[in-house]
Amino acid sequence: MRRLCRISGRHRGISGKQPKIYWGDSNRADDLDVRDIKDDIERAAHTGLLNSRWIERMKMHGFQGAQTVSNMVNNLFKWSATSRQVDKMLFDKVAKTYILNSENLKWLQETNPYALEEITRRMLEAESRGLWKADSDLLNEVRDAALLVEVLTSDKVEEWNYKWRL
Repeated sequence: MRRLCRISGRHRGISGKQPKIYWGDSNRADDLDVRDIKDDIERAAHTGLLNSRWIERMKMHGFQGAQTVSNMVNNLFKWSATSRQVDKMLFDKVAKTYILNSENLKWLQETNPYALEEITRRMLEAESRGLWKADSDLLNEVRDAALLVEVLTSDKVEEWNYKWRL
């Protein structure tokens, strides 16, 4: 096992290079597997989060499906923050799949604006932390999508006029 030291928020081996991180998958007793974590993150993103058939299945689940998408983007962010093994291309693909794709963006906005808010917030945080080196045009699209989320502000509370019912 390599000895690790902490340098500027990243774990590095004595050589100064990022050590390889492996993922042990023991979900199936008959198929124990150890894989490179970067490869496994990419595989998981492509089979779920970025897969058009999977997205269509999530749409059938409405609010909860949008929340599942949001949770997966949040997990991608967490893996990026903890392992530094998420490629820029994955965040780019998430932005293109859920922000630039007007049909998916509209679905998120109408079905679960909280999920859209979480997705855009995590992507903007990834960029601000240096986890995602976003192209300026793509970053602006994510910022614009974040502004689509309607927020109830104090000056709008009286207009809301919600009626409590039993």
